[in-house]
Amino acid sequence: MFDQAESLRRLTRRASRPASFAIVGADGSGCSTLTAELAISLTRNGQRPLLLDAQPGQVLSRRLGLPPAATLSGPTRRPRALSELMSQSPHGITLLNLYASAAERAELSELAWHRLQGEFQPLERDADVVLINAPSPADDPIPAGIADNLILVLGPDTESLTQAYAELKRLHGFAGRLSANVLINRCDHLDEARLLFNRLAEVAGSYLQLPLRMVGFVPYDISVPRSQTLRRPLADAFPHSEAAEAYGQLAAQLPHWHTPPPGGADTGYLELLASASRDCTLAIGF
Repeated sequence: MFDQAESLRRLTRRASRPASFAIVGADGSGCSTLTAELAISLTRNGQRPLLLDAQPGQVLSRRLGLPPAATLSGPTRRPRALSELMSQSPHGITLLNLYASAAERAELSELAWHRLQGEFQPLERDADVVLINAPSPADDPIPAGIADNLILVLGPDTESLTQAYAELKRLHGFAGRLSANVLINRCDHLDEARLLFNRLAEVAGSYLQLPLRMVGFVPYDISVPRSQTLRRPLADAFPHSEAAEAYGQLAAQLPHWHTPPPGGADTGYLELLASASRDCTLAIGF
């Protein structure tokens, strides 16, 4: 009876969809690891994250220790049930593998999208937050461009800074992105993280008039690659490591990073993904 009453209270408190956060960054910046570890920390904070993987390679499945699922990509183009794309982690995380190119998504029939959206809506409504492991905007800007919020992951190397600015520029031009959250990864200390952020913020402000907000940093920690070698999430393998504690702190703050979309748009993420893929493929020809 308690569980049923709590479910009713949840529905009463929030009839609209949850906020979505797209996580992007330079190659090798640790976006997939960050996405998986944030999701685990959210569940341990009592939240219900819905995890969407729009990157190739089934990386999130590996990070969570799950078998690979079907994706939206492939030669058959037949309608799929959402369950074929879904995995459930022992942590209580629902993972959907939505990887496909924009052209492949545009080729899916209206019937296929309608079926997927109908199955997706209850999952989305039941979630507290949607996390998207987004591909590089240079390859496909749509998964990150349609999210409510952007979390840009910045590493300590020069290439990461250069690519991060290019991704901001791409999303600013493609999706009219007006702001972005920046998370610094693999820094030795806070002063280094602030220095990196200030360099990016200065360039973005000067050339794009795009305000950035630093939301935190994750210190360099050898436990992260060790956990990947063990094929176990860091939160399970080394829960008391510096990086694991940082992920937990960031997950606790993540709901406060949400900026509501103008006009209070309430269109579901999968519906936006379908329409944007069709429109952009026709107009731009990805």
